[in-house]
Amino acid sequence: QGQTLLSQYMLGTLMLDPSDWAASTTRTVEASVRLCHLQALYLHLEEIMHGSPLDNVHHKYRESLTPELDEQLNKAAAEMLLPVLLPVLRDFLLDQLVEGKWDENASLKEWLRYCDPEI
Repeated sequence: QGQTLLSQYMLGTLMLDPSDWAASTTRTVEASVRLCHLQALYLHLEEIMHGSPLDNVHHKYRESLTPELDEQLNKAAAEMLLPVLLPVLRDFLLDQLVEGKWDENASLKEWLRYCDPEI
């Protein structure tokens, strides 16, 4: 189901009037966006409208990665379940790290497991 085109779902399953769909879509959405992309599409459109909510994350949690850590993270990303991890990480950033009340040297892995034990 996740690979179903959004346009196919809107027209074939939800039976949206084709003229209403045509008035509210774009060629890119029509040709490329699938149901598995809905959360990313929503977040992107929300950011266009209101700016990035991640801009509100406290400055003490914004230190850049060292080149070595960046390289390690890029290698490790191939082993991560990013579709599961990224929404939890985003929610953690927005729910817990807007204020500077937590130790910036604490284990991110432990915090994320606290937020979602399935990680």
